[in-house]
Amino acid sequence: MISQIFLFILSLCLLCGGANLLVRGSGEIARSLGVSGLVVGLTVVSLGTSAPELFISVIAAMNGSAELAIGNVVGSNMANIGLVMALTAIVAKLLVEPAVMSRVMNRDFVVMFATTVVVFPIMKDLTVSREEGVFLVIILCWYVYKIVAGAQARQAGRPSSRTPASGKLPGSLALVVLGICFLTYGSFLLRQSVTYLAASMGVSELVIALTMVSIGTSLPELATSLTAALKDEKGLAIGNIVGSNIFNLTLVLGITSIAAPISVSPEIINKQYPAMLAITVLLMVLAKIGDVISRRDGFILVATYLGIVSWILL
Repeated sequence: MISQIFLFILSLCLLCGGANLLVRGSGEIARSLGVSGLVVGLTVVSLGTSAPELFISVIAAMNGSAELAIGNVVGSNMANIGLVMALTAIVAKLLVEPAVMSRVMNRDFVVMFATTVVVFPIMKDLTVSREEGVFLVIILCWYVYKIVAGAQARQAGRPSSRTPASGKLPGSLALVVLGICFLTYGSFLLRQSVTYLAASMGVSELVIALTMVSIGTSLPELATSLTAALKDEKGLAIGNIVGSNIFNLTLVLGITSIAAPISVSPEIINKQYPAMLAITVLLMVLAKIGDVISRRDGFILVATYLGIVSWILL
């Protein structure tokens, strides 16, 4: 028991340190390449903070723990909105440039909602096959291509008096890689400690996935987004959260089902999926109403998340 508590404390240190390195390196990459923090958040940072979900889900599926794999994805997406986005907005109001927020609303939020809708018919037959996994990965490849192509077009059409500096790129990339390693290992240690403690109390695997594991694997997003927002990299903070949800539903679910086809519990279809869809729609509505994710919105999201989790666990 004492060793698990020590691992828990160590994991939190790794998460905080990794988030700081990832935000610092990503910010330098954005400035070096002359692109926005939002673009880096939606791609490099999202991939890095989604690594724990990918690692845990693939291992769980290959070991026959399908409920842990699918519950981790669904639970993480709910936690990303109801905890990560909410707490980040409460600590630092997520106000970005109107043009950037408009792009997020009209492209990234739409893609997040669309992927959330698309996975329902895929899971409805209570299985996610390898072919369906390939389809999800293709969706992600198309999305990343559109982000990069759009960023290049905006950069080409923008008059610039300077050429983006690339001399710091190797060092910045090293910081990103090191930050991702810290975040991944920290989330692994956190999952290991909380899962052990929960299992010792006789909690079911699906409940553990939807609470302990999903919240644990969302801590990299929380640490990264909070750090980014406090450093005034708010585009990166929003991009990290929205991008992570898209990565979870496409890359994580896709690669996991390719490694081992996933059996979906009816409870996921009847409770967890509707809850994930509902909180996704709520986020879009709140952002659309005020063109910003305010502290009030953060409190609404976290209250909704706590209510949803309570309903799921009943």
